[in-house]
Amino acid sequence: MSWLIELLELNSPDPRQRLELGQQLLFQLQISNLTSDSRILNDFCDLLVQWLSGSNHKVASLAVEIMDKAVEVSGNVFGSYLLERITALVDRLGDAKQNVRDAMIHFLANFARKAHLSPQNILDKISFGLNHRQWLIRIGTMNVIKIIIEDYKRSVEPQISRMTPNICKLMNDPNMDVREVASRTLVAAFLNLSNQILEMIRRKQLISEPR
Repeated sequence: MSWLIELLELNSPDPRQRLELGQQLLFQLQISNLTSDSRILNDFCDLLVQWLSGSNHKVASLAVEIMDKAVEVSGNVFGSYLLERITALVDRLGDAKQNVRDAMIHFLANFARKAHLSPQNILDKISFGLNHRQWLIRIGTMNVIKIIIEDYKRSVEPQISRMTPNICKLMNDPNMDVREVASRTLVAAFLNLSNQILEMIRRKQLISEPR
C-alpha cells in the first residue's frame, strides 16, 4: 500500500490532528516521491484544498507548505492535478490571514518556475483573479503577475499584453490598495517588457488620467 494512502486515511476534522498529519506528510515528502496513481493524487489534492478552505489559518498555511514540497519533489506527476484546482488556490489570495495570502503568492510564483509547467500557463490560469469581486484576490493576483513579469520578462509578454486592459482598469478601482498594486504591476511591465505595452495603453487610451 502506498504511504500516501495510509496517511490520507488519517485525515480528521480536528485541526490539531491535521497539523500532526501535515507534519507527517512533509516528512514523508522529504524522503519519497509521490505515486503516479491518479485516484490517490486526486484524493491528496482534495485533502489539501479542504485544508486550505478551512477556518484554521495554521492548517491552511501548512497545506500550502505541503503543496510546495510536493511540487518540488514530484511536480511532474502532481502539477497538473493542482492546475485543475487553480480556482481554489487563487481564492486563498483573499484569505483573512496575511500569512496565508503571502504563502499562496509565494507558492503560485514558485509554481510557475517549475520546469514541467510554464509561467505562461500559470498566468493564463490565474488571470480571472483580476476581475474577482474580492479586492484582496485582485491584489494577490497582481502580486503574482508582477513576480512572474520580473522573473520571465519578454517570454511572458503575450500573456501580459492580454491582461493589460484589466490591470489598467484596476487603476480606477474603488480600493486605494488595489490601485497602488495595479500601478506597481504596470511599472514592472514597463521596465521588463517591450515598449509595445506602453504604446498599446496610449493607443487604446486604457488609462484615462495619469496616476
